Amino acid sequence: MSARHTHEWVLPAELETELPRFMALSRILVDRDELEDWIGQAYLFTLVRGSADREGKARPAYSIADILITLETSAEILDRNPPDPTAAIKEQMLEPGGQVAVVTRSIATLWYCAALLDLTSPQGFITVTAPKQTYPTALVWQAFGGNPMGIPGPYYGNWSYPGTVPIRPIATEPNKVASKEEA
Repeated sequence: MSARHTHEWVLPAELETELPRFMALSRILVDRDELEDWIGQAYLFTLVRGSADREGKARPAYSIADILITLETSAEILDRNPPDPTAAIKEQMLEPGGQVAVVTRSIATLWYCAALLDLTSPQGFITVTAPKQTYPTALVWQAFGGNPMGIPGPYYGNWSYPGTVPIRPIATEPNKVASKEEA
């Protein structure tokens, strides 16, 4: 961790050694190898920290046991060296449902949104934000080639030009990918 990434979040003792497994699962879920450990530590902290209720009492997002079971499950899958780790994780952790699937989806959501969302609601309301240092690193900004609001960008007015990532319309027929001609 570089000096510019100092932080105030501390992981519970049970999770202090779990960052490598968390990062391994994260790299598969978001299909990126270049994820930074300090961001992963912030997101792991967010999974445990949760939010406060109206009276100011802590309301954890997930129990340490749920997080440990999720990380153990992913490590067992990856230890088998499947030919397609992404497909194995999807098949064995996301499709069966249950708490492991919820925690796994939340990990991917953290990397993209720097927040935990209510995944049971169609609106996906934010329930907990990650530490503020992670906001500009959320993968959503890279996904559409934009700059985080409130963070200095390349220049004033840059939003009026096409982004670096082309946005294609959604196909009108199910199970059909929009071609370049339709875009």
